[in-house]
Amino acid sequence: MDRIDTKTGVVTDYAIANEAGEPLLGPNDCVFDKDGGLYFTDPNGSSLKNPIGSIYYVTPGTHRVYLVAHGLAYPNGVAVSNDGATLYFDETPKQQVDALSIHGPLQWGEPAAFGRVGITGGPDGMRVAPDSTLYVASYGDGMVVHLSANGAQIGVIPISAGKNTTNLCLADGDKALYVTETQSNTIVKVSL
Repeated sequence: MDRIDTKTGVVTDYAIANEAGEPLLGPNDCVFDKDGGLYFTDPNGSSLKNPIGSIYYVTPGTHRVYLVAHGLAYPNGVAVSNDGATLYFDETPKQQVDALSIHGPLQWGEPAAFGRVGITGGPDGMRVAPDSTLYVASYGDGMVVHLSANGAQIGVIPISAGKNTTNLCLADGDKALYVTETQSNTIVKVSL
């Protein structure tokens, strides 16, 4: 995982191995917590038949990498709840968003199924809204799924640019979503 200095353009290593010194598989999505720590998914080579994916946490300042969860089927998108007490992530081939409790510094609960996302594809990038609901891009389905704070589906936002919605962000005072779509290589703005 690299870090880019936006002022100088210099690229440096941010995290290259787990706490056991083993190289990372291929970090994918990431999110910072309120303390400046970084959660990231590490899915490459993982699948339903070979669930070797992991979630890691990089401590602020020291850049030490800690294992949060392992044995996952292609962990992809990741988000932290507004109160900092829950980590959400998805296992794309399972069409499942999972959640685990954040008990304190370097203390996590066990992952549990939270919600379902996907028709032919599966969940990818996600963001938590100010009302604690979750927006999840569904790769292969051309949509964003809106989940309630307890994981129930509230609605679906179709993305007409293509089927491969990969990531998203809230913007414009949380009144809009910007969604990346890789089939057309575009970014789509959706008013909420």
